Amino acid sequence: MELTRNILLLLHLAGMAGILVSLLRSRTKISAGVTHSASLALIAGLGLVAIHCLQHGAEEIALGKRPLELHRVVDAAGARRIVP
Repeated sequence: MELTRNILLLLHLAGMAGILVSLLRSRTKISAGVTHSASLALIAGLGLVAIHCLQHGAEEIALGKRPLELHRVVDAAGARRIVP
């Protein structure tokens, strides 16, 4: 189970790196590399969540907490740019 988790983690990180590399190469249009890398990162991320649920139970995952915190940080950063 640990080996599967590590493999999925590497695939997830490779997908995220692929997204960044593809976006840096072609800034004018979205290439096929971005969609393939995003698909890889999404599928590997879902696999990581599934493995975590199998090991620790689904009640320990707070899926709504992190996006809410990120949204607050982005809003605060945007407000700082707008207000002098």
